[in-house]
Amino acid sequence: MAHRNRRTRSDEPTGPQTDQCPFGTTRRTHPETSRSGRTRSRFEVCACCFQGRNVTVIPSRVRDLSADPAAGGAPIGEHFYNAKMVPWADGPGVVEFPDGRRIRGRSLRQPRPGGPDPQFAVYLLGRCPPPSDWPHRWVRWPDFATPTSNSDAIAALREAYERSSIERVEIACEGGVGRTGTALAAIAVLAGVAPHEAVEWVRQRYHRRAVETPWQRRWVINLRDTWTG
Repeated sequence: MAHRNRRTRSDEPTGPQTDQCPFGTTRRTHPETSRSGRTRSRFEVCACCFQGRNVTVIPSRVRDLSADPAAGGAPIGEHFYNAKMVPWADGPGVVEFPDGRRIRGRSLRQPRPGGPDPQFAVYLLGRCPPPSDWPHRWVRWPDFATPTSNSDAIAALREAYERSSIERVEIACEGGVGRTGTALAAIAVLAGVAPHEAVEWVRQRYHRRAVETPWQRRWVINLRDTWTG
């Protein structure tokens, strides 16, 4: 079962809902709920507005800085997430996939690394994670095992991969090795790494003991048909 916990400040801007971006692609809307219980649309964007662009995101407008940097960029949308998009820098746990997307893996037992906060996270735990200050999904995933629900895990990891093109995404479990490594290997398959090579690929780039058990390895290999289906 996937679980979402989203908290926003009560003074965050709101705006009209729209269905199309300036390039004609339907936007994906991610609703946010404020502490007062009022539902807001905090994040509303399509991938074509961001992919391959140098963008600054401010409370009511997104500008494409590559269009005319001297003039501050050309507006390409309205009512987007109210923070500047800063990708993960090179550092512990940051994995860059073949298509250039980056996701950070980490252990929840360790202090959170310095730098910017995640903008979306997937937590792989046997119990519900504590509240966080950013949107997240919970995948019920016991230690040294595979997910309780394949469909929930696949949906959460696919969302993490998609959002990593425009947001800082984090994947974490208690130890940050077995479950997190397995999830990163699964995303590597989605990003184009051959399933039988994904475990070694992640061990070279994330942690030498990533994917700790034979059944976790089999779970990654068996995802081939799921990702392409």
